[in-house]
Amino acid sequence: MNRLILTLTETDTLRQLLSGLFLGACGLQDLRSRKISIVFLLVSGSIALGIDLCLCIRGLSDPLRCLAAVVPGALLLVLACAAKEWAGTGDGICFMILGAVLGGRGTLLVMMGALLLASACSMILLAVRKVTRKTRLPFLAFAAVVWAGFFVSGAGVPGS
Repeated sequence: MNRLILTLTETDTLRQLLSGLFLGACGLQDLRSRKISIVFLLVSGSIALGIDLCLCIRGLSDPLRCLAAVVPGALLLVLACAAKEWAGTGDGICFMILGAVLGGRGTLLVMMGALLLASACSMILLAVRKVTRKTRLPFLAFAAVVWAGFFVSGAGVPGS
């Protein structure tokens, strides 16, 4: 059956899968090289923007909700610029793109879960003296693990 218009449920499923692929790729890049390819972010951001525009045109998404969904990533980007040692700008840009695909609520949940998981791992690694307090851990890898936890639980990441 050929249809051009996706239903709301199919749109949510598409967003879940795209957000998982995107976050997994970013997490692997962050884990391997501690950097995220700017070309990858530009292509991913363009695709996310295109999807959001199509959904807004078809009336399946609210433009203000789409704009609000990138706020968590934008705040992380501002924090990254203000405190150069705390987070990378790639993390902020990645979460802005994730917000465009997944929605604000899901992005906040993934971000907060990643922060808690990274904090717990940092405390354990510090306690066993495997790292120093200056060691930088790949934050997007923790975000990918949190997203996978939501997905494996069967509930998926809550949308906006």
